[in-house]
Amino acid sequence: MRRVKTTNGYAVIGMIIADQWDMNGNVTGVAIYSDDEEVYRVDPTQGIEDLLNAIQKKVKVTGEIVPLSDGRKVIHIKHLQVVTNT
Repeated sequence: MRRVKTTNGYAVIGMIIADQWDMNGNVTGVAIYSDDEEVYRVDPTQGIEDLLNAIQKKVKVTGEIVPLSDGRKVIHIKHLQVVTNT
């Protein structure tokens, strides 16, 4: 499993993918598709401006994961690192 408990929450390795768009086709939400095929939607209250440059890139993120009642998972990112060597 690619989700590891750390002192700052959980570490997840995966790819940032555009997940939601507005009526004009602008990205309004992103998710992390992990190497173990889990999907973590990035907390929408965080803002995604910094994440737009990382879309379609492999990343390692650390943060708090909150499971929702519908089975989806939301991650509040505390630290993000683009992974260059995989």
